[in-house]
Amino acid sequence: MAMNSSATGTTSALFEAAWQIARLPDVDATALTLLEGVLLLLHGRNGLVSIQSVQPLVENRLTGERIEAIFLTLTGAGILTRQRRDRRGATYDQYQIESDRLRQILRDAALLKQAYDRLQEETTPASQAQLIATLPDNLPLSPDVKRHIPSLAATLHRLITTASQEIIILNPFFEQEGFSRLASALLAAAGRGVVVTIITRQLSDGTAVNYRVMKQLWEQSRQQGVADQFHFYEYQQVEDGRVLLTSHAKVMLVDGRTAYIGSANLTEYGMSRFIEIGVVLQEPQAYQLRLLLFALVNATETTTIETFNE
Repeated sequence: MAMNSSATGTTSALFEAAWQIARLPDVDATALTLLEGVLLLLHGRNGLVSIQSVQPLVENRLTGERIEAIFLTLTGAGILTRQRRDRRGATYDQYQIESDRLRQILRDAALLKQAYDRLQEETTPASQAQLIATLPDNLPLSPDVKRHIPSLAATLHRLITTASQEIIILNPFFEQEGFSRLASALLAAAGRGVVVTIITRQLSDGTAVNYRVMKQLWEQSRQQGVADQFHFYEYQQVEDGRVLLTSHAKVMLVDGRTAYIGSANLTEYGMSRFIEIGVVLQEPQAYQLRLLLFALVNATETTTIETFNE
């Protein structure tokens, strides 16, 4: 069943954002109506909203993961604009709202949710790949084409929130601002019992950006009592005293069944600014990737990182 923006009377950009929200698990029309009211109430009262201020008012209908995913989508659509950055993380950042477009997108999402439930009966064959991308707004690409290419950052976040057993991430470069888009979702997944494995480089170098980003994630996992669910691996080769970049792959594997393979580093540029392209694969290709990643974990060039020193 094909979907198009004429079904809701909205623009292609807003339609894509509404469609992303409609596809989130455990989100229904009642929850979206409640969220709309809370956002407008807080915005009218304080001028700004945050995930942290919204969550206590909607926690009976929406988990923190779902709220974060919706905020990420609304920000990408330009409906939320970050005004204040909080050093405690993205959950505490504060946003300005475009009220009229907020009403439109959440109401459209509620309508699209009904259509999506029917669409689930006509799912894409498991062997087919789905294209996802980070695309600049000024790219001369038709709105119709853009609408059929889901956001890379939002898709990765959604995959994390659907995990029930394991998440494996292979990525050579991390950066705090970009990775913060996914960090809280990974911590929430660990709280559900999901095992999170991260394979990267420079985790033995306390001055490296990768080290600092992973250290913060490790510290947050200890504070939340889920440190046992995280496993960190450093894969790199040393030649003549020089560390080689021995893996440039960017991969996320969820439950051994769904895999992202693409060009994006987990940095702010990779998640929101550069042109990045990837695909989402399902079984059986995803299972073959799982075997490859476990071989990487067990390679002689791979070191287990048990702790991050002060």
